[in-house]
Amino acid sequence: MMLVGIFFTQVGTSLLATCARGDLGRQDLSRLLSGPKFADSPASAGIIDALASRSYHLDCRELDLATLRDALGEKIDVLSVLLQNPDLDEHSKFTDLLQALFHLWQELSHREVLCGLPGADTAHLSGDLNRVYGLLVLEWVVYLGHLKRHYPYLYSLALRTNPFDEKASVVIRE
Repeated sequence: MMLVGIFFTQVGTSLLATCARGDLGRQDLSRLLSGPKFADSPASAGIIDALASRSYHLDCRELDLATLRDALGEKIDVLSVLLQNPDLDEHSKFTDLLQALFHLWQELSHREVLCGLPGADTAHLSGDLNRVYGLLVLEWVVYLGHLKRHYPYLYSLALRTNPFDEKASVVIRE
């Protein structure tokens, strides 16, 4: 889980927030991934099952793809180190997420212009984004379960920066 923690600290949490802003089904996901029930048991079987069977609806036209490309490019060394780590299981969901992120970055990097793309290309990029987003959300929830069990202080911060909770605030209020 240490590698997953590095990922979310360096890349994942901000990427999740970016993707959530372009999620056409964000309200449904927010109901599932915020509130007291979620905070009590973030990685419950019910939540994991709901996420695993969910269809994601991220529309790449809702995001600033150039900014996303540049942000991923700035972190590509971190992603490379994670992917090369010998402790990484080749057939894990986390590995799938890293592979999908590399693919998305490559797709975005090979395009000089990322606005005004043809419909077929937009659909293709949206598919790549949805692949990343689905894996990212699921991995985040599993990671939150780990934090809750082993690192409550890190879990507290993760809840206070939850991109699916409109009331989330890093500032602690009584």
